[in-house]
Amino acid sequence: MYTEGLDPKVERLYPSVAFPVPRKDADDFQPDTMEIHEHSFHVPVYSPVIRGFRREFHFDKEDSYLLEYKVGAGPLLPSVGPPPVGVGGVSRKTTEKL
Repeated sequence: MYTEGLDPKVERLYPSVAFPVPRKDADDFQPDTMEIHEHSFHVPVYSPVIRGFRREFHFDKEDSYLLEYKVGAGPLLPSVGPPPVGVGGVSRKTTEKL
């Protein structure tokens, strides 16, 4: 769900647990079963704000010819195009239409 851009608010799915557990809810447990409830776990909260991205490409010497093709100041990778220009152009046009 996070990768699709949704914020499922996992922390709201279940009520917070109150310790000790009331006896009426614990009848299924053996009476001598003891648990230590000292731990609290952090639930990450999804933030939909994307501030940007950066990609680094590392080429071996035999593949350095790929960096010879340039558009502006950045390399143009075969069949990929310049990622920052392509993504930036699409996002600008999309936001202008909205």
